[in-house]
Amino acid sequence: MTAFAIAGVVHPGLSRPSNEDRVVIDAAHGLAVVADGMGGELGGERAAEDVSATIARTVANGGELAAAFEAARGALAAHGDDPGIERPGATLAALRIRPERGDVEIGHAGDVRVYVLRRAGAPSLVSPAPRYCPPHALASGATLACVTRDHTSICELVERGHVEPAAAAGHPLRSRVSRAIGRADAREELQVLALAAGDRLLVCSDGLWSGVDPAAIAAVLDQAPTAELACEQLLAAALAAGGADNIGIAVVSWGQP
Repeated sequence: MTAFAIAGVVHPGLSRPSNEDRVVIDAAHGLAVVADGMGGELGGERAAEDVSATIARTVANGGELAAAFEAARGALAAHGDDPGIERPGATLAALRIRPERGDVEIGHAGDVRVYVLRRAGAPSLVSPAPRYCPPHALASGATLACVTRDHTSICELVERGHVEPAAAAGHPLRSRVSRAIGRADAREELQVLALAAGDRLLVCSDGLWSGVDPAAIAAVLDQAPTAELACEQLLAAALAAGGADNIGIAVVSWGQP
């Protein structure tokens, strides 16, 4: 089986009074979860904590990601009427490396993203990048691709051709989430991707991807010698860009430190 390494970091950023992002890493089970809470300070923090911990617990007990997301929905429903909590919910992405199969299971709901940096000469990714987030090619021959589609109103409009990708960043609907765990009609998307030697996978909240240029993200994933250093450098880039939001980051290195 191919070796892999997982690292993660979470930071409140430089402008928010609280931190509604959560990052959970379970290297023994190949799991990385990044959750971004919704529903006000108390509701958001609790929702992110509950969904990330529930997914980690379910996977550690042998459950697939589909079962883990189902359990996370149940965890939020259990305290949905608690006093002081308004509509608790969370956007999140989770990945589970399956070394015996040489692939990764990915689930997401909302606008927490999963990116894959693939090296030159490796097979092309089967999962196409969204129109609003095109692949970025580096001089090394590696390519960074977003393999999840944001569940937001603006991204749906871009995908349908109603809004040009260049106009998405400043659009008033940019932050309107259409799916989140905790909403009655919201379902996660699940997929499985075959891994290639040297792949780097990134799971991150919008505190990273909305403020840091894809070229800078790609360069860090391409050049950082370890997953841990990649996390540190990506966090530094998000803070240098203003740190306007909470920041949750997880990096997986497949076949390298």
